Amino acid sequence: MTAPPPVPPPGPALPPPPSAPEGLREAVEGWLEALRLRQPTTPWLGPELALAALAQQLVDEDKAREGVQLQPGELHVVRLDPHAGGLVDLEATLLLPPDVRPADSLSATASTASTAARGLEGMTEQVEQVVEIEDSRMTGELVIALGAGYWEPAGRDADPVARGWQLVDYVREGRRASATWCTHPLGQDVDVAAGIAAVPQAVTVDGKLGRVFLEVSNEREDEIVLSVGRPPRPPGLFRRSPRVAFPEAGIPVPPHGTVHLVGRTNRPRFTEVEIFVWNSSTRAQVGALRVPVELAKGHPGGDGTWCAPPPDADGEVPEEA
Repeated sequence: MTAPPPVPPPGPALPPPPSAPEGLREAVEGWLEALRLRQPTTPWLGPELALAALAQQLVDEDKAREGVQLQPGELHVVRLDPHAGGLVDLEATLLLPPDVRPADSLSATASTASTAARGLEGMTEQVEQVVEIEDSRMTGELVIALGAGYWEPAGRDADPVARGWQLVDYVREGRRASATWCTHPLGQDVDVAAGIAAVPQAVTVDGKLGRVFLEVSNEREDEIVLSVGRPPRPPGLFRRSPRVAFPEAGIPVPPHGTVHLVGRTNRPRFTEVEIFVWNSSTRAQVGALRVPVELAKGHPGGDGTWCAPPPDADGEVPEEA
């Protein structure tokens, strides 16, 4: 009977798998919960991504002021694996329900303006139609696929809620934000006589489609109502476009206030937006804007490389505010 072969000596122990950096998982979970609740996510974001998120946040805040009710969403996380370098393997789906109109379709701001307008001699009950919420302000159900996130240690003055981390880029609907967003578009229009102005804040590019974010400011002493775009031309040859008329459902802007708009475009690299401006009390047109929105060369950026502000006329890159 032969003896069993000798047992080889044990080799060096394998190092334990690297653990996730302290606080990173909690930071990711906090950011996801803010997305689900449709709350500001700025405390978790790096500078460029924060600008992109702010453009949408301002639109949502204005919609809420007009009476649109934004509902919390549902978050389904399949995978959330933080790694030592700040990369977070994420596979999640965010379901946002459609926006809800208030029961009486009135916003508090527009309702006050309507009440005051009805007291003017010669005004009719048609004034109440101003306060209906414009269909373009309503968003249907959204299903958003969230992918990998790229986090970095935050600075000393970062919000403690972020647990010492900031998100600098992430994958949404299969594309990284840095390759989709431009937060430095060119263009503006000002109607000095009417006291109104508009400037683009951000543009997203997804192939041949995109979204344009605008800010419209009102320096007048009275409330104005905006209508965006001209009525569609009726079918047939030699048909004229209908006359632009006071909107039965418009976008109110309070005196010395601003409003933020977002719309889809099939020409995201250069498009023009027409905005017609009306006095909410007299229903008279007080101005119009034609806002050119243009992306500079190299905008948006690439995967992991955010685009920089384009140089001015002297070739210098302006400093960030």
